[in-house]
Amino acid sequence: ADGYEATRANLFVKYELTDAVHVGATLLYIDSAGEYDESGGDGTTPFNEANANKTIGARVFGEFDMGAVTHEFSASYFDIDRLDVSNFGPATYLGERRTLGYRAIYQGNETTVWAFGLDRVSEDSTVFGTAVSSTMTSAFGEVAFAASDRLDLTGSLRYDDHSVFGSKTTGRLAAVYRLAEDVLLRAQAATGYKPATNGETARNLSHSTVFLSPEENTTFELGLEKKFGETGFFRAT
Repeated sequence: ADGYEATRANLFVKYELTDAVHVGATLLYIDSAGEYDESGGDGTTPFNEANANKTIGARVFGEFDMGAVTHEFSASYFDIDRLDVSNFGPATYLGERRTLGYRAIYQGNETTVWAFGLDRVSEDSTVFGTAVSSTMTSAFGEVAFAASDRLDLTGSLRYDDHSVFGSKTTGRLAAVYRLAEDVLLRAQAATGYKPATNGETARNLSHSTVFLSPEENTTFELGLEKKFGETGFFRAT
């Protein structure tokens, strides 16, 4: 029989300084402990693996409505401290992440919406005694355009500059065409990029001197959706 117990606390506050300026903050706290069955194949009794986890997160933000343009500035901090105990002995996982972000949405007319932003994420992790640090700076932009009453188009670009894995540009093009009021044709083409997390890199370096390569993908989608009033739909992709 495996047990689990967790205490969670969340707080969100937002204050309107003026009609156009809002500030706020969020807080997160998690304290959990659990048991689970044997892992790792040590093959010895009593098969009573356990872990404990403490997580703290905080975010502050400011929103500024300047008419056609809305700006948001934010800063966040996240810390996790996890301990796994098994017949192999204790294993500690430590992680800390700091994020600075900026978002802007511009709507100059009824048919076009622009969005763009900047992110900078710094992370420090320790897994199995191996410490790994990284920073990723990102810039992205998106435009949503209602070409007609029947056709909506969306395009986006993202640029990521990772301190360990270098830089990469990805993008996405999507379209929705209304064949009828209740029939939608959807299409999308996109590229994706995901560098290894600090935890994955640290676990790999504890057994190897070779860095993991980033994951990359290309996606093509075509779908058809039929709506049934306000209560249901059928979709195939």
